Amino acid sequence: MVGSLDRLGYWGEIRERLERAREATKKHLGSPPELGAGLLGDLATIAFKSAEWDEAIALWEAAAGYPGQPVHQPGDPIPANQPT
Repeated sequence: MVGSLDRLGYWGEIRERLERAREATKKHLGSPPELGAGLLGDLATIAFKSAEWDEAIALWEAAAGYPGQPVHQPGDPIPANQPT
């Protein structure tokens, strides 16, 4: 569903859904950290597409700070098993 909204440019609705999902993961302490990091990354992408540069950077940095998330530096090669 989010993919079809993305193609239509419904950034506000997508953001609301992602924020609700993020709140739900915060309430459930057993949620895998990858889920929280993924939601932050998706929110960062929406902020980027909405020209909210500072917000996008802050969200990407927060996503990178989740436990178990790989730390990549600019110029690092992308591992073969990671999406581009």
